[in-house]
Amino acid sequence: MRRILLAFLLIVSTMLLTGQSGNAKPQKAVRPIPADSLIIWVFLALDCPISQKYISELTQIDSVYRMQGVQVKAVIPGSVSQAEIDNFWKEYGIRFSAVADPDFQWVRRFSARITPEVFLTDINQQVIYRGAIDDWFFDLGKYRQRVTQRYLRDAIEAVQRHKVPGIRETEAVGCPIQVLPSAKAKK
Repeated sequence: MRRILLAFLLIVSTMLLTGQSGNAKPQKAVRPIPADSLIIWVFLALDCPISQKYISELTQIDSVYRMQGVQVKAVIPGSVSQAEIDNFWKEYGIRFSAVADPDFQWVRRFSARITPEVFLTDINQQVIYRGAIDDWFFDLGKYRQRVTQRYLRDAIEAVQRHKVPGIRETEAVGCPIQVLPSAKAKK
């Protein structure tokens, strides 16, 4: 019994000295992923107020990480014309590219459910992080005065340091993607 108690005390004191908690997961090293092979796929709906509110943050992310070779690509699900996308891009001064997804092929490929929802992938479309951009919105119509968690930025920076992101998936908050019945049949 005394040995067990001593072993327990040794483990606890080591954790306290190194600043670790018992539930912390060690950060594993990942195979080096060149920064220029990261792609941020962001699903947006032009008429979704939360998508619209995130345009500024997405534009900042694009500006910061574009210089490091990270690409931002927007996917616009549903029946939206290229002219509508172009007008929206011009109105908001967006520089990153967008693709219309009228048949929901990209939605199905990533199993996207919400706009805005992001997927950080490598060049082979292996998902590294999926979910919310940050914790600004925590429910429909409910948001924090100040962002405290920058999930997407943290994931990018972890990969750039050859680490697995501490958070790999979160729940995106926004407008549900409505897959049309005719698009469901095309699966």
